[in-house]
Amino acid sequence: MITLTRLFGQTSNNFIQHIHIDAFCRANCLTFRSPGMCKYYKTYPNLRTAGYGSSKLGMKIAQVLSFKSTYRFDVDQDQLVHNRHLLAGDNIYCKGWYFRSPDDLISRYIPLYKELFRPGFDTRPLDEQFLGDAKGVAKIAVHIRRRL
Repeated sequence: MITLTRLFGQTSNNFIQHIHIDAFCRANCLTFRSPGMCKYYKTYPNLRTAGYGSSKLGMKIAQVLSFKSTYRFDVDQDQLVHNRHLLAGDNIYCKGWYFRSPDDLISRYIPLYKELFRPGFDTRPLDEQFLGDAKGVAKIAVHIRRRL
């Protein structure tokens, strides 16, 4: 079992981090837990049914009782090393931003992720208000981050 002990950043980064590890685990028949995702269960109710865990406290207690240290994804050039560690251990606690699954692997699970991250409310009014205009032309926004 692979347990993500800490989510990185805010919502979008949390989802990206989660999806990369989740896709790897699905492809390799590994159980994946991410108790930090429980903060999104109210808005995205399908996440609750996916079995990612619902108690960060329970996860922390289990980690302490297992006497296992946390594996860190803290170097982006070590993806093969990260993969080996996840595949070699029976119970691994991990955190960090630099775990990546290939795009083709993630694309296998896009329908599943669309369902898991579908909000539990009708989004049509928001779609109409923010994503289109009277002529039916879609609006696109780009967020660019720069290091200073």
